[in-house]
Parts: sequence; C-alpha cells; structure tokens
Amino acid sequence: MPLTHNSFAYCAGCTHSRLHSLLMEVLEQNDWQDRCLGVAGAGCSAEMQDYFPFQIIPAPPGQAPAVATGVKRSSPERLVFTYQGDGDLAAR
Repeated sequence: MPLTHNSFAYCAGCTHSRLHSLLMEVLEQNDWQDRCLGVAGAGCSAEMQDYFPFQIIPAPPGQAPAVATGVKRSSPERLVFTYQGDGDLAAR
C-alpha cells in the first residue's frame, strides 16, 4: 500500500515528502500500515492526510500528543503516531 500519487503541496526544499516516504517505507516493511492511524498537528503537517492510504486525524495546535494518547487508549490494537512540524511541537 504505497503513498498516493497526489502532487505534493509543500514548499520547494521542504523535507516533508522525504519524511513521508521514509515513514511509509518503515510501515510497509513491518506490515503495519493496515493497523496504523496518524494524528497530524496544525500547519503543514496537516496536509499529510492527502498522501497516506490510512486515516489521519487532525489535531488543534500543540494537541497532537494528547489526541494520540486518547486514540491509543480507546483503540489499543492500533499503531498510533503523531506527525508535527517544529512550530506545532513548540506550541505548548
């Protein structure tokens, strides 16, 4: 289950596209993509829902770790991760 074939909307020189590729590569190698769920922070990282073939939940600025914790507690069988930019990580 590869990344979608949408054109990236990130700025030139941005490394989000490379990080997306690396993340998907790890998920595929370990056969985790079917039980995966991502939580994206505000800003550029929220765009990731357009590129991954599994559910990405948007979170308010600075709240992705809290949202991911709630999701993991309610669905312990899921592999839950957050994806945030530097501005969002420093928001709280």
